Amino acid sequence: MGKYSKHGTISRVVFEVRMNLPIELEQEDDGRWIAESDELDGVLVYGDTKEDAIRNVNTLAANVIAERQENA
Repeated sequence: MGKYSKHGTISRVVFEVRMNLPIELEQEDDGRWIAESDELDGVLVYGDTKEDAIRNVNTLAANVIAERQENA
Protein backbone atom coordinates (compact mmCIF):
# COMPACT_ATOMS: atom_id res chain seq x y z
CA MET A 1 0.00 0.00 0.00
CA GLY A 2 2.69 2.50 0.93
CA LYS A 3 6.38 2.75 0.08
CA TYR A 4 8.99 1.83 2.62
CA SER A 5 11.74 4.30 3.45
CA LYS A 6 14.44 4.25 6.10
CA HIS A 7 12.12 6.39 8.21
CA GLY A 8 9.16 3.99 8.01
CA THR A 9 6.16 3.46 5.80
CA ILE A 10 4.74 6.30 3.77
CA SER A 11 0.99 6.15 3.42
CA ARG A 12 -0.93 8.00 0.79
CA VAL A 13 -4.65 8.58 0.82
CA VAL A 14 -6.33 9.58 -2.40
CA PHE A 15 -10.00 10.38 -2.56
CA GLU A 16 -12.43 12.05 -4.86
CA VAL A 17 -15.10 14.49 -3.82
CA ARG A 18 -18.03 15.12 -6.09
CA MET A 19 -19.72 18.47 -5.80
CA ASN A 20 -23.10 19.56 -7.02
CA LEU A 21 -22.55 23.28 -7.34
CA PRO A 22 -24.79 25.11 -9.75
CA ILE A 23 -22.85 27.21 -12.24
CA GLU A 24 -23.94 29.93 -14.60
CA LEU A 25 -22.54 29.94 -18.12
CA GLU A 26 -22.59 32.89 -20.48
CA GLN A 27 -20.88 33.54 -23.78
CA GLU A 28 -19.24 36.93 -24.29
CA ASP A 29 -19.43 38.90 -27.53
CA ASP A 30 -15.81 37.95 -28.27
CA GLY A 31 -16.67 34.23 -28.09
CA ARG A 32 -15.16 33.48 -24.68
CA TRP A 33 -17.24 31.71 -22.08
CA ILE A 34 -17.72 32.82 -18.47
CA ALA A 35 -18.53 30.26 -15.79
CA GLU A 36 -19.47 31.34 -12.27
CA SER A 37 -20.63 29.71 -9.05
CA ASP A 38 -22.94 31.90 -7.00
CA GLU A 39 -22.44 29.63 -3.99
CA LEU A 40 -18.69 30.28 -3.74
CA ASP A 41 -17.52 33.89 -3.65
CA GLY A 42 -14.80 34.66 -6.16
CA VAL A 43 -15.36 31.60 -8.33
CA LEU A 44 -15.62 33.16 -11.78
CA VAL A 45 -13.50 32.03 -14.72
CA TYR A 46 -13.18 32.36 -18.48
CA GLY A 47 -12.66 29.65 -21.07
CA ASP A 48 -12.12 29.64 -24.81
CA THR A 49 -14.86 27.03 -25.09
CA LYS A 50 -17.84 26.12 -22.95
CA GLU A 51 -16.04 22.93 -21.90
CA ASP A 52 -12.92 24.90 -20.91
CA ALA A 53 -15.01 27.24 -18.78
CA ILE A 54 -16.73 24.32 -17.03
CA ARG A 55 -13.40 22.58 -16.38
CA ASN A 56 -11.85 25.82 -15.12
CA VAL A 57 -14.73 26.64 -12.77
CA ASN A 58 -14.69 23.11 -11.35
CA THR A 59 -10.94 23.33 -10.73
CA LEU A 60 -11.18 26.73 -9.07
CA ALA A 61 -14.15 25.65 -6.92
CA ALA A 62 -12.25 22.57 -5.71
CA ASN A 63 -9.21 24.72 -4.88
CA VAL A 64 -11.32 27.27 -2.99
CA ILE A 65 -13.02 24.54 -0.96
CA ALA A 66 -9.69 22.83 -0.18
CA GLU A 67 -8.13 26.14 0.91
CA ARG A 68 -11.08 26.92 3.15
CA GLN A 69 -10.80 23.48 4.75
CA GLU A 70 -7.08 23.98 5.41
CA ASN A 71 -7.74 27.34 7.05
CA ALA A 72 -10.76 26.25 9.09
